[in-house]
Amino acid sequence: MRFYSEQTLQELIRQDYSYAATLHQLGIAFYEYEAEETLASICKQKRLDVKLVIKGLEAAVAKKQKSESLRLPNYGVEVIIAYLRHIHVNFIQRRLPYMATLVKHLQSKDLESPDLVKDLQLFFPLFVEEFIEHIHEEEDGLFAYLLRLHQTAQGKYPAVKLFYELDKSPLKDFAEHHHDSDDEMRGVRELTNQYALTQKSPLLQVVLYEELKAFEYELKVHADIEDHVLLPKGVQLETEVRQMIRKTALFN
Repeated sequence: MRFYSEQTLQELIRQDYSYAATLHQLGIAFYEYEAEETLASICKQKRLDVKLVIKGLEAAVAKKQKSESLRLPNYGVEVIIAYLRHIHVNFIQRRLPYMATLVKHLQSKDLESPDLVKDLQLFFPLFVEEFIEHIHEEEDGLFAYLLRLHQTAQGKYPAVKLFYELDKSPLKDFAEHHHDSDDEMRGVRELTNQYALTQKSPLLQVVLYEELKAFEYELKVHADIEDHVLLPKGVQLETEVRQMIRKTALFN
């Protein structure tokens, strides 16, 4: 993809909505400008080097196209949890704040329904708060428990200390209720009529809805890793630790 300084915001972002996020990170909040303003004129106003901005866009495209080489099933619990925590940080520090900013700057002209603007601006901050709380509960509960299991299996944590924790293992409860709490985006989908867009949809609406759809996809990938990679390894670790405890009991 080649970028040109005389491209308008409209042309640039409608080619790929994700360019809006990259521009935002480079200091250009696209919603503050008319859609027909060119990249060159905006950079001049912001006193930004248009060549450096274009390099930033090109770098973002290259990063997006780079395939993920990490084969998670081949790694242990420590690496998988570190990877999931990295995703959590990205959600909390970058993805959610950016989407919250888009929602905050919505005006009645940006959506087909003025009432929808009010609803989203009321609902989305609550969604973000609950989502972050869910992440902290997951890290402080499930992740911490699995890391203790891993340390025990490695002989770095006394197996007897996990005796009572094993009886109250969070794995079964997580597996049973994960799908119930997994569809955090249901309320957002219902508000936005399944992210419905038309050819006449304003640019800010297009960017916001596409970001929401992308975030929902990322959540599904994240949940699949937890359900199909992390949990089976956790069950295996529990089995190993229980066997260690039994052997310790036989020798005492």
